[in-house]
Amino acid sequence: MHTPYSLGWAVAGIICLVLANIMDCIDGQLARLTGIKSEIGRILDGIAGDIWFGCIYICFILRLSAEYPAVFGPMTIGAFILVGLLSGFSHLIQAAVTDYYKTLHLFFISPEKGKEFERSSSIRKRIGVMPQGVNRFFSTLYYYYTVVQELATPHLQRLLDQLESQYPNNTIPEHLRMGLRQDSRRIMNIVDFLTFNGRTIPLFIFVLTGHIWLYFVFEIVVLNIVLLVGVKRHEAMCRDHYRTDN
Repeated sequence: MHTPYSLGWAVAGIICLVLANIMDCIDGQLARLTGIKSEIGRILDGIAGDIWFGCIYICFILRLSAEYPAVFGPMTIGAFILVGLLSGFSHLIQAAVTDYYKTLHLFFISPEKGKEFERSSSIRKRIGVMPQGVNRFFSTLYYYYTVVQELATPHLQRLLDQLESQYPNNTIPEHLRMGLRQDSRRIMNIVDFLTFNGRTIPLFIFVLTGHIWLYFVFEIVVLNIVLLVGVKRHEAMCRDHYRTDN
């Protein structure tokens, strides 16, 4: 038996998520305008977004368990939890690669705009001189987050190694930056589907229509296909630049 669907609660949840995203954007803009920002603040900002969706997945699992208590027999709750974990893992990988590509694109624009782009080697060095505490803990989490980003982009890492070798201290000539960002911009059109707006618009539609199980299908199947296409094209771009510039 299905539980009653409450459109009011669905709308309230959507409004809360939209307001949270607006406040997150305002917070980021204020930090840039005032210059009051820190490395740990940037890391926590990213973690906050993952917590938002983690809460959404938990609520979806509870909702599905109430709506379809016996759809998979005695394995129903376990199956929904497994799907939720798979969806959450997909979200983490998609968000990691998307954030990496977008920060890299800013790095290609200018050293100033891309100063937040870091490789795991520099993060590891910074952690090595940090005292034990909260900052070191979250910086360590960020280090492993960056390692995942780098493992997913081997040809990009080769290109970055080459650029660092030929142009130390981020002295990449402007004509080369222009070519890199022009190629990167074309791939950003694909990556945009993996951003907050790209995933929340379908999320809102599924919630409003009462078919929340479709969001898990969308994230696990559709968005992972988009991710694979985006990574494949970005890696091909990096491979071409590596061969050209080598």
